[in-house]
Amino acid sequence: MHAHTERTPKITMPTPSAMLFYRGEQAAVDFILGRHRRLSDDEMLGRLKALLDQHGKLSGVLIDEVDGMPSTATYRHRFGTLHRAYQHGAHIGLGQSV
Repeated sequence: MHAHTERTPKITMPTPSAMLFYRGEQAAVDFILGRHRRLSDDEMLGRLKALLDQHGKLSGVLIDEVDGMPSTATYRHRFGTLHRAYQHGAHIGLGQSV
């Protein structure tokens, strides 16, 4: 007869490839939810301006938390940096107010 021993559950950390899969999975969710539509530069900057008008400030965290906003990664991809996106938006009032 074998003695019953309790086993400690095995805990595994996600591998880098699993984390990349999750990012890909999130991109698929974004696509399904309609966040895949390519916005023009002016549309993206207009959304930043509307967010600034509503909250009185802009931050990467705020941008990423608001539904309907392109992600900060999208702004960085399009404009190089968030700061550069703000600079491009100076003609609609972003400029130095962020």
